[in-house]
Amino acid sequence: MGTILFGRASLLDSFSWKGFGLFVLLVVALSAWGWSGVLLTTHAISLEHLTQYFLSVFQKNLSTYFPIYLAVALADQLPLRGAQRRGALVAALLLGVVLGVQARCAVLPNELLYVYGSTQQPFCTAFPTWRTYVEFPNTWITPLTTAAVAMIFVFGRRRDGELVAALHAASAAQIESRRQRIESEIAAMRSRVDPDRLLATLREIRTRYEASLAEGEARLDELIRGLRDAAGRPTAPGAAE
Repeated sequence: MGTILFGRASLLDSFSWKGFGLFVLLVVALSAWGWSGVLLTTHAISLEHLTQYFLSVFQKNLSTYFPIYLAVALADQLPLRGAQRRGALVAALLLGVVLGVQARCAVLPNELLYVYGSTQQPFCTAFPTWRTYVEFPNTWITPLTTAAVAMIFVFGRRRDGELVAALHAASAAQIESRRQRIESEIAAMRSRVDPDRLLATLREIRTRYEASLAEGEARLDELIRGLRDAAGRPTAPGAAE
């Protein structure tokens, strides 16, 4: 759980090729979703225009979501935990959404959007474009919602994975502790039982059996009690004295 609560040790870990690749894949998926509506048109559109339109949608989404990815990835590395960590991630999400609008205006300063389906209106004003947040609220509400859902999924999946790993580690530690305890008990028993003396006692018991059954039985009972004491086990009820 250290990754979730305390963050990673290295700042650059959040910017791995895998993480960035997943981010780009998400942007491609969102772009394809927004672009797919053009396929329903009844007008003939060339493949070149379809490709250009998809690239323009991808460019808009990339400029909108990359500041969110960057801000959240940086916040993910802060040495915080608990409420402070959650607050930092939420603040990074909001900051990334705000910066996403400005980044989109920096990349596409002359972008025009349709209003009420027919009237075109400039998306951006003079930089920084504060008017855009009010006149085009969908351009920051949609990224905010989408990024929040993605964060819940990613951090929830990471937490679940680390909880499973912690449970496996605890189980493995318990098994290892039990193994060490058994080995220590065996080692202690071996230290209390001298193999040479045991062999000599067995020879003595055989000799006594040859001479007298009662003496052999008595000596065998003494040996059994001694082995039980060495193993740390109580003498069984009814055992011969």
